[in-house]
Amino acid sequence: MITFAVVLPIPPINSADWAEIASGELTVTLPAVEPIVIATAKTDQEANLRLVSDARFVGAQGVFVGLSFLYVDDAGNRGAAVTANVELLDTVPPVAPEAIGLVATGEV
Repeated sequence: MITFAVVLPIPPINSADWAEIASGELTVTLPAVEPIVIATAKTDQEANLRLVSDARFVGAQGVFVGLSFLYVDDAGNRGAAVTANVELLDTVPPVAPEAIGLVATGEV
């Protein structure tokens, strides 16, 4: 099984658009489980890495993960969502060996 985090979009370039946003809503869809819906704060997108992690973000290699993210304003209005469907792949290499060496086995 592979664990993952979701990278949120960068904030809108236009500062007036950003000022109108109160929060966000992330939906993660994995096969055979109910969609995972997480409310996000604006500070989540202002962070350097913009990562959202959750213990439920785990799936088998090769499955497709559905992602959806939208903004909500202070009146509760929901904007259009950006979506993606991403294949979950193992991109983490194994650990490096501790050391390598040699042993002299003779003399010529």
